[in-house]
Amino acid sequence: MSRLFPVLRLTSLRRATCCQATRTTTCLASSLLLLTLTATPGPVVLAQPAPPGSPAARGKDPDSIALLRSAGHLVTQMKADAQLTAVLRQAKGVLFVPADRSSTDAGREGVMMMNTDGHWSNPVFCRMKSLRSGDQDVAATDAVVMLLMSAAPVQRFLQEAPVSLGAEPGLTVTYHRRDRAATAATTRADIVIWTSPQPLRDAAVSATGIVDDAIRNAAFYRPGARPLDIVHGRVRSQHRNTLADAMPD
Repeated sequence: MSRLFPVLRLTSLRRATCCQATRTTTCLASSLLLLTLTATPGPVVLAQPAPPGSPAARGKDPDSIALLRSAGHLVTQMKADAQLTAVLRQAKGVLFVPADRSSTDAGREGVMMMNTDGHWSNPVFCRMKSLRSGDQDVAATDAVVMLLMSAAPVQRFLQEAPVSLGAEPGLTVTYHRRDRAATAATTRADIVIWTSPQPLRDAAVSATGIVDDAIRNAAFYRPGARPLDIVHGRVRSQHRNTLADAMPD
């Protein structure tokens, strides 16, 4: 009996050790499972696109109405000159670059409309990298209007991006000034340029890097509105085209 007792104690010890190891393994597995469940993220929610016309979709600078108003003021000035009014009626399109109301380096902003048999299209908002007269930038206090007298500059504006207009190869340019009588050559030019408040000298005026302003066009129409769709009336706006209202009959 004295020899059997140590064997029984050893067997019991081994069983106890085995049970303790089993419990330890079980506890460790439970802890890992709990950690896994705790670290598992909840349901993934995909971001939904902003609804068309919402402030998020329009962008942060929807001041398109004020730009139209500035361009309309330029039309009022132009209509005070009978000769210039006649040229404006014959233009196939007009690019207005009002005096810059901001002090940023983001480039000048403009608005373009196309004329089809006396019907003025919806406005296309645009930005340009530079507006220069000769080798100098046009002053921010000066406004420039480009009357597009032929189809060539209109098509360039609508189909090329970025585009340059003015003193560019393949385009003839002339300048309208009150102290100069209009001639037949004026309306035969591709572009007639008028400036305010002071007439620029006959240095070459050019607008370069013109692209459509997606933020303003989205604000006035809808996100993704393209220039071709705008001028052909394929997109509508809830805002009134006050610039077309200002144009001469």
